[in-house]
Amino acid sequence: MTRHLTTASFIILSLFAGASRAEPLEIQRWKADREKDLKLAVDSANKWCGTSITSRFDWSAFNYDDYVHKFGAPNVQLAPNAVEHACRTGDDAKAAVKKAITTIVIKPGPGADSRLELKDGELDMYPVLDHNMNIETARAWVLKHL
Repeated sequence: MTRHLTTASFIILSLFAGASRAEPLEIQRWKADREKDLKLAVDSANKWCGTSITSRFDWSAFNYDDYVHKFGAPNVQLAPNAVEHACRTGDDAKAAVKKAITTIVIKPGPGADSRLELKDGELDMYPVLDHNMNIETARAWVLKHL
């Protein structure tokens, strides 16, 4: 009987411990909205570019409070929109995108400026709400680095 009580107590404590580490619904919804925004933008870029670029977030270092209460929602669509706009400039750009970009990753970044990095098929976007990187700047960056 004591063994069953010990096992039951462990299970109950484990459930409460897991529940306390779960993300609040507010954060889950915020992340889901950002992922939806990114997916829609990547789907549009894939349509224009004739590609099958994938996307993901590096949530490991995103701090919800920093982004929501200090910066607002990051522009997660900027990188895929820049790729799409690059593809709209011609077939040579489409071919270059197909060759150079396989995935887009949204990462939190240190620093005061939004930036893009392209390496080994991965286009990383470090969004910061500084508004100094608009679609034209991002498109020019993508075209320069293809």
